[in-house]
Amino acid sequence: MKRRNMDTKVISASCLVAMAAVLVRLIYKMATDFRWFMTISTGMLILYIIGTMAIEIGLYYIVLAMKGIDDAREAMEDRLNG
Repeated sequence: MKRRNMDTKVISASCLVAMAAVLVRLIYKMATDFRWFMTISTGMLILYIIGTMAIEIGLYYIVLAMKGIDDAREAMEDRLNG
């Protein structure tokens, strides 16, 4: 019977939920608070979008790391079980 690796699956799922929440927040902010986007400078808008994308990329790399850990665990189990 294969061991279930729920820790990495929970972390991956929570990162995916956080990624979706950040994107929805960005889209909602752009759609509903258009006046805010018109009053800030172009540089600040670019920094805001870059910051949002940096959060997304960081969360995506966490998901990839968890997938790598799962793959390593499966390889170790296969090696131990012969």
